[in-house]
Amino acid sequence: MKLLLLLIVVAVSVAFLYPPYAEDSETSCAAFEHRVKALADAQIDRVAGDNPRLQSLLGTLKGAAPTGLFADAYIHHHFPSLPPTLACTVAYWRTVQTPDLRRLAGSLMP
Repeated sequence: MKLLLLLIVVAVSVAFLYPPYAEDSETSCAAFEHRVKALADAQIDRVAGDNPRLQSLLGTLKGAAPTGLFADAYIHHHFPSLPPTLACTVAYWRTVQTPDLRRLAGSLMP
């Protein structure tokens, strides 16, 4: 039982400590923003295609990511009841699991 508890504590610690370390940032929200910017840089042309609305949104996403505005809007829209640090950590791991900006940007489009 103690081993199981220890494994859970280690897994949760790694889940919270890895994003800032991997993205060389101070917080998990900053790590999420860096991850989104890196994904946008890599995928913007392929994902947006000929859709001008999506190109505009992804361009805005790319520009807003380093300022904190995107992470703030995303976590308040998707995780309104979670504390910001936990929400940013969950959002970061969602982008690791599914690194597709169409899904991320599509959820914010009106």
